[in-house]
Amino acid sequence: AEVDFIKSELAQGNVVFLDFSDFLDQDTNEMVDLKRAIDQIRGYCNEVGGDIGRIGEQLLIITPNRRIKIF
Repeated sequence: AEVDFIKSELAQGNVVFLDFSDFLDQDTNEMVDLKRAIDQIRGYCNEVGGDIGRIGEQLLIITPNRRIKIF
């Protein structure tokens, strides 16, 4: 459900900051789900020309289009 929400926000042109710290203390199954969700978001970013980057150990920044790049 969160992946669809993030895709919707990106489609509206919004930059998304994703704090995944709650998942870091979970069991292996939750980590697999987190990785799968991030892979889906990364794939969507590739489709629309967005970008995804990591800030520290528990935060992602996701941009909606080619005009906003992460360096």
